[in-house]
This record gives sequence, structure tokens and C-alpha cells, in this order.
Amino acid sequence: MLEKNLKPFEAKRMIEVIAPVFKERQGGYTRLIKTGNRFSDNASLAILEWTEKVEYVAPVAKKSDKPKSAKGSIKTSSKTRKEKPSLRKASKGKK
Repeated sequence: MLEKNLKPFEAKRMIEVIAPVFKERQGGYTRLIKTGNRFSDNASLAILEWTEKVEYVAPVAKKSDKPKSAKGSIKTSSKTRKEKPSLRKASKGKK
């Protein structure tokens, strides 16, 4: 059921991080707080939150010693910056 509605990393996070928090709980995993109606189309709005505090610390990506390829990267240098055209007109044959 999770695979149809969530991306693979989201389903993995649900199983490995969120589910263990509610292991001992028999029910009532979420709280629904009605916040009123949207002004433009009068649709009902609500906040859905977990009843238990779920903390997730994202893993820090390790920097590798291998140089990254230039493909798809953005390079910034003074050569790529466009110069403003000169206001002086080039003189033709006059010295």
C-alpha cells in the first residue's frame, strides 16, 4: 500500500523511522486540526500531525576525494560574465 502512494525513500523512512515510534500505541496515530476555509474557493483546510513527536535526522552526505565531472555543473568565472559595451565609438582611420 505504501509503495503506490509514496516514493521509495519515503516508504523506507515510514517503516524505519516513524513506525517504531508508534510500536506500543494501539491507535490514534494522527491528530486532525480544522483551520477553517480557504478564501478563494471556500475549501476546508486542516492540519494533519502525528500525536507522538517524530524526529528524523537526515544523513550528512560524505564528500568524496574524486573530482566531480564538469558536465551539468555551473562554472563562474570572469570570462563568462558579459561586459558592458563601450560608450566610445571606434574612430575610422583617424589618428
